[in-house]
Amino acid sequence: MTKEIYIGWDIGGAHLKSCVLSGQKIVCSVDLCELWKTKEAGNIIDRIIKKYTQQGVVYNLITMSGEMCDIFDNREQGVKKILNYFNKFVNTYVYTQNSGIINIKENKKLHDIASVNWHVIAKFMSKKLKDAIVIDLGSTTTDFILIKNSKVINKRLDDFSGLSSRELLYVGCLRTPPYIFGQSLQIDKKNIQMIPENFSSLADVYRIIRKLPKDFYYCSTCDGKDKDIKSCMVRFARNFGFDYKRIHQNFLISAARKISELHISIINKVIDHHIKKDFLSNKNVKIVGLGIGEEIIKDLCVKNHREYLDLSTIMGERMLSTKISPYHIAPAYFLATMLKEERILEQR
Repeated sequence: MTKEIYIGWDIGGAHLKSCVLSGQKIVCSVDLCELWKTKEAGNIIDRIIKKYTQQGVVYNLITMSGEMCDIFDNREQGVKKILNYFNKFVNTYVYTQNSGIINIKENKKLHDIASVNWHVIAKFMSKKLKDAIVIDLGSTTTDFILIKNSKVINKRLDDFSGLSSRELLYVGCLRTPPYIFGQSLQIDKKNIQMIPENFSSLADVYRIIRKLPKDFYYCSTCDGKDKDIKSCMVRFARNFGFDYKRIHQNFLISAARKISELHISIINKVIDHHIKKDFLSNKNVKIVGLGIGEEIIKDLCVKNHREYLDLSTIMGERMLSTKISPYHIAPAYFLATMLKEERILEQR
């Protein structure tokens, strides 16, 4: 019997994420692929699919958010161009919010495909959980998926409605600039001004306070240089108007901690908003953390006495959070899993 291999794809504007299920093996990858300055997306997709085609029959399932990139005239054009990368491959499917999984060759409503990677999580997790807020803290954004009585209750139809309903927060934990929380910080009772330039990112902030392993810093740096802690401090210092020297370390660590606290506070307020609106109290809802910032969500829950539920527990299998794994690319992982389950059902 020919071996079947399932690949879930999440095509973002800055990163291309893939999850390969091959037998019992799970391979999770994040490729830097900034659509606004490179045409490498097609080459990366070709390389991955061709590699696994040598091992068996490959089935692909796609979701995306990269269609919003400003190299496209509009989102519909973006969806078409991203799907074009896959048109030459057989056994390729697309995730849609309202029609589920469809063949890439079928007639499709493009708005039903655009930026629905959050809905992949919602669809999958609603079958696993009764009452939960699933938080996908990624490099650029944070999605809040609301599940009540095993049903998705999000009001979100697109990014606009997601932002207004506070189900989408356009703050991540890698690419977001640190001045997003305000142009001044209170440190040791002093008001410290920040320069609102893209000298550094939250990836630098979390590296400085040792909450982000170097391997998880998968976005590009603001200056194109290294991702060691000293290089992060050099970048971060520029936001305060000085050049880094060793004597500045303690200040920069304090400033990074303060920014991390502000970040966590914003996420916590959004959680409170949704609990009060839909779940009445903390006792009625579990929090699940996903994305590259999964550990940040877990720490937030410990600090604020919220009940945290781990993806490994939900899935009933061990997953390492110390390297890129299903935790970090959940939409791609869930798509590959859905595709495998659907193929098994078809073969019965």
